Amino acid sequence: MAVTADSVEAAAEFDAAIERVEIRNAMTVLKTVRPYNKDDLANRLKVRWQGATVRGRGRQVVWDGGLRVVGNSIASFEAINFHNHEQQCTQLTSSRIGWKSLTTGGLAGVIFELNHAEQGSLIVETKQTHFETTIAELDMRGRSFELGGVGKQISVYRLPPAGGSRSMTFDYKPADNELQIGDNPLYVHVVQEDGHQAWSSPIYVVRK
Repeated sequence: MAVTADSVEAAAEFDAAIERVEIRNAMTVLKTVRPYNKDDLANRLKVRWQGATVRGRGRQVVWDGGLRVVGNSIASFEAINFHNHEQQCTQLTSSRIGWKSLTTGGLAGVIFELNHAEQGSLIVETKQTHFETTIAELDMRGRSFELGGVGKQISVYRLPPAGGSRSMTFDYKPADNELQIGDNPLYVHVVQEDGHQAWSSPIYVVRK
Protein backbone atom coordinates (compact mmCIF):
# COMPACT_ATOMS: atom_id res chain seq x y z
CA MET A 1 0.00 0.00 0.00
CA ALA A 2 1.18 3.53 -0.75
CA VAL A 3 -0.16 6.88 0.40
CA THR A 4 0.36 9.95 -1.74
CA ALA A 5 -0.47 13.49 -0.70
CA ASP A 6 -4.19 12.93 -1.11
CA SER A 7 -4.95 9.28 -1.88
CA VAL A 8 -4.42 5.63 -0.98
CA GLU A 9 -3.08 3.29 -3.66
CA ALA A 10 -3.08 -0.47 -3.03
CA ALA A 11 -2.56 -3.80 -4.77
CA ALA A 12 -3.63 -7.16 -3.36
CA GLU A 13 -2.72 -10.66 -4.57
CA PHE A 14 -3.72 -13.82 -2.70
CA ASP A 15 -4.10 -17.60 -3.00
CA ALA A 16 -7.92 -17.62 -2.98
CA ALA A 17 -10.73 -15.53 -4.44
CA ILE A 18 -10.98 -12.04 -2.96
CA GLU A 19 -14.39 -11.23 -1.50
CA ARG A 20 -13.79 -7.62 -0.58
CA VAL A 21 -11.16 -5.05 0.34
CA GLU A 22 -11.78 -2.39 2.98
CA ILE A 23 -9.94 0.89 3.40
CA ARG A 24 -10.03 1.83 7.08
CA ASN A 25 -9.11 4.76 9.24
CA ALA A 26 -8.29 2.88 12.44
CA MET A 27 -11.40 0.65 12.83
CA THR A 28 -13.74 2.83 10.76
CA VAL A 29 -14.43 1.48 7.26
CA LEU A 30 -14.09 4.33 4.79
CA LYS A 31 -14.61 2.36 1.60
CA THR A 32 -15.34 -1.20 0.49
CA VAL A 33 -14.24 -2.36 -2.95
CA ARG A 34 -14.79 -5.70 -4.66
CA PRO A 35 -13.30 -7.33 -7.77
CA TYR A 36 -16.84 -7.84 -9.12
CA ASN A 37 -20.12 -5.96 -9.43
CA LYS A 38 -23.82 -6.80 -9.21
CA ASP A 39 -23.93 -8.02 -12.81
CA ASP A 40 -21.38 -10.71 -11.92
CA LEU A 41 -23.43 -12.25 -9.10
CA ALA A 42 -24.35 -15.89 -9.58
CA ASN A 43 -26.26 -18.64 -7.79
CA ARG A 44 -23.80 -18.73 -4.86
CA LEU A 45 -24.74 -17.45 -1.39
CA LYS A 46 -22.68 -17.02 1.75
CA VAL A 47 -23.96 -17.07 5.31
CA ARG A 48 -21.33 -15.74 7.74
CA TRP A 49 -21.41 -15.45 11.54
CA GLN A 50 -18.81 -13.91 13.82
CA GLY A 51 -17.96 -12.18 17.08
CA ALA A 52 -17.73 -12.79 20.82
CA THR A 53 -19.97 -12.36 23.85
CA VAL A 54 -17.46 -10.34 25.88
CA ARG A 55 -13.73 -9.65 25.90
CA GLY A 56 -11.70 -12.17 27.89
CA ARG A 57 -13.04 -15.36 29.46
CA GLY A 58 -16.54 -16.57 28.72
CA ARG A 59 -16.53 -15.01 25.27
CA GLN A 60 -17.77 -18.03 23.29
CA VAL A 61 -20.81 -17.57 21.08
CA VAL A 62 -22.73 -20.73 20.15
CA TRP A 63 -24.12 -20.64 16.61
CA ASP A 64 -25.52 -24.18 16.39
CA GLY A 65 -28.31 -24.32 13.82
CA GLY A 66 -28.73 -24.47 10.09
CA LEU A 67 -30.40 -23.15 6.99
CA ARG A 68 -33.01 -24.32 4.55
CA VAL A 69 -34.22 -23.12 1.20
CA VAL A 70 -37.84 -23.18 0.08
CA GLY A 71 -38.72 -23.22 -3.61
CA ASN A 72 -35.13 -24.01 -4.61
CA SER A 73 -32.46 -26.63 -3.91
CA ILE A 74 -28.80 -26.79 -2.92
CA ALA A 75 -26.36 -28.10 -5.51
CA SER A 76 -23.20 -27.98 -3.38
CA PHE A 77 -21.67 -26.25 -0.34
CA GLU A 78 -18.35 -25.30 1.24
CA ALA A 79 -17.84 -24.90 4.99
CA ILE A 80 -15.74 -21.94 6.19
CA ASN A 81 -13.53 -22.24 9.30
CA PHE A 82 -14.86 -25.53 10.62
CA HIS A 83 -11.61 -26.87 12.08
CA ASN A 84 -12.98 -28.79 15.08
CA HIS A 85 -13.88 -32.35 14.06
CA GLU A 86 -16.59 -32.38 16.75
CA GLN A 87 -18.25 -29.29 15.28
CA GLN A 88 -18.98 -29.72 11.62
CA CYS A 89 -21.19 -28.46 8.81
CA THR A 90 -23.11 -31.00 6.73
CA GLN A 91 -25.72 -31.03 4.00
CA LEU A 92 -28.72 -32.86 5.43
CA THR A 93 -31.04 -32.91 2.42
CA SER A 94 -31.30 -31.24 -0.96
CA SER A 95 -32.67 -28.15 0.79
CA ARG A 96 -31.06 -28.17 4.25
CA ILE A 97 -27.60 -27.58 5.74
CA GLY A 98 -26.91 -27.98 9.45
CA TRP A 99 -23.93 -27.09 11.64
CA LYS A 100 -22.44 -26.98 15.11
CA SER A 101 -20.27 -23.88 15.50
CA LEU A 102 -18.93 -21.39 18.00
CA THR A 103 -16.87 -18.24 17.66
CA THR A 104 -14.67 -16.42 20.15
CA GLY A 105 -14.12 -13.30 18.08
CA GLY A 106 -13.39 -14.87 14.71
CA LEU A 107 -15.82 -15.98 12.02
CA ALA A 108 -17.27 -19.07 10.40
CA GLY A 109 -19.82 -19.70 7.71
CA VAL A 110 -20.96 -21.61 4.68
CA ILE A 111 -20.97 -20.92 0.95
CA PHE A 112 -23.62 -22.82 -0.99
CA GLU A 113 -24.61 -23.01 -4.62
CA LEU A 114 -28.27 -23.10 -5.59
CA ASN A 115 -29.72 -24.85 -8.61
CA HIS A 116 -31.60 -21.65 -9.52
CA ALA A 117 -30.09 -18.21 -9.00
CA GLU A 118 -33.00 -16.12 -7.70
CA GLN A 119 -35.82 -18.51 -6.88
CA GLY A 120 -37.39 -19.19 -3.52
CA SER A 121 -36.51 -18.08 -0.01
CA LEU A 122 -33.87 -18.76 2.60
CA ILE A 123 -34.49 -19.49 6.29
CA VAL A 124 -31.58 -19.37 8.77
CA GLU A 125 -32.03 -20.56 12.36
CA THR A 126 -29.26 -20.46 15.00
CA LYS A 127 -28.95 -20.34 18.80
CA GLN A 128 -28.46 -16.56 18.47
CA THR A 129 -31.23 -15.53 16.07
CA HIS A 130 -33.30 -16.61 13.10
CA PHE A 131 -34.41 -14.81 9.96
CA GLU A 132 -36.00 -15.36 6.57
CA THR A 133 -35.34 -13.59 3.28
CA THR A 134 -36.25 -14.05 -0.36
CA ILE A 135 -33.24 -14.99 -2.44
CA ALA A 136 -34.10 -12.51 -5.19
CA GLU A 137 -33.71 -9.53 -2.84
CA LEU A 138 -30.12 -10.38 -1.90
CA ASP A 139 -27.18 -8.65 -3.55
CA MET A 140 -23.45 -8.40 -2.78
CA ARG A 141 -24.18 -6.52 0.45
CA GLY A 142 -27.10 -8.71 1.42
CA ARG A 143 -28.55 -8.50 4.90
CA SER A 144 -26.72 -8.25 8.23
CA PHE A 145 -28.01 -8.58 11.78
CA GLU A 146 -26.10 -7.01 14.70
CA LEU A 147 -26.51 -9.05 17.88
CA GLY A 148 -24.63 -7.09 20.54
CA GLY A 149 -21.62 -8.45 22.38
CA VAL A 150 -18.27 -7.79 20.74
CA GLY A 151 -18.97 -7.73 17.02
CA LYS A 152 -21.64 -10.45 17.16
CA GLN A 153 -23.18 -10.50 13.71
CA ILE A 154 -24.71 -12.82 11.13
CA SER A 155 -24.92 -11.92 7.45
CA VAL A 156 -26.10 -13.39 4.16
CA TYR A 157 -25.18 -12.17 0.68
CA ARG A 158 -24.58 -13.31 -2.88
CA LEU A 159 -21.25 -14.09 -4.50
CA PRO A 160 -19.96 -14.29 -8.10
CA PRO A 161 -19.13 -17.68 -9.69
CA ALA A 162 -16.44 -19.80 -8.03
CA GLY A 163 -12.84 -19.20 -9.03
CA GLY A 164 -13.03 -15.41 -8.81
CA SER A 165 -10.22 -12.91 -8.96
CA ARG A 166 -7.24 -13.37 -6.64
CA SER A 167 -5.74 -9.96 -7.30
CA MET A 168 -6.86 -6.37 -7.64
CA THR A 169 -5.55 -2.82 -7.58
CA PHE A 170 -7.36 0.37 -6.62
CA ASP A 171 -6.91 3.86 -5.31
CA TYR A 172 -9.04 5.89 -2.94
CA LYS A 173 -9.03 9.52 -1.90
CA PRO A 174 -10.39 10.07 1.63
CA ALA A 175 -12.78 12.98 2.02
CA ASP A 176 -11.87 15.71 4.49
CA ASN A 177 -14.60 14.57 6.88
CA GLU A 178 -13.10 11.06 6.93
CA LEU A 179 -9.84 12.33 8.41
CA GLN A 180 -9.74 13.59 11.98
CA ILE A 181 -7.45 16.36 13.13
CA GLY A 182 -4.06 14.84 13.92
CA ASP A 183 -2.95 11.27 13.18
CA ASN A 184 -5.03 9.00 10.92
CA PRO A 185 -3.80 5.37 10.70
CA LEU A 186 -4.91 4.11 7.27
CA TYR A 187 -5.12 0.35 6.69
CA VAL A 188 -6.08 -1.97 3.88
CA HIS A 189 -8.06 -5.01 5.08
CA VAL A 190 -8.50 -7.90 2.63
CA VAL A 191 -11.10 -10.67 3.10
CA GLN A 192 -10.98 -13.84 1.01
CA GLU A 193 -14.03 -15.96 0.24
CA ASP A 194 -12.57 -18.78 2.34
CA GLY A 195 -12.58 -16.58 5.46
CA HIS A 196 -8.87 -15.81 5.58
CA GLN A 197 -7.98 -12.17 6.12
CA ALA A 198 -4.96 -9.91 5.80
CA TRP A 199 -4.15 -6.44 7.10
CA SER A 200 -1.60 -3.99 5.85
CA SER A 201 0.61 -2.11 8.27
CA PRO A 202 -0.81 1.33 9.09
CA ILE A 203 0.39 4.37 7.22
CA TYR A 204 -0.29 7.58 9.09
CA VAL A 205 -1.77 10.63 7.44
CA VAL A 206 -1.70 13.79 9.52
CA ARG A 207 -4.47 16.31 9.10
CA LYS A 208 -3.71 19.73 10.50
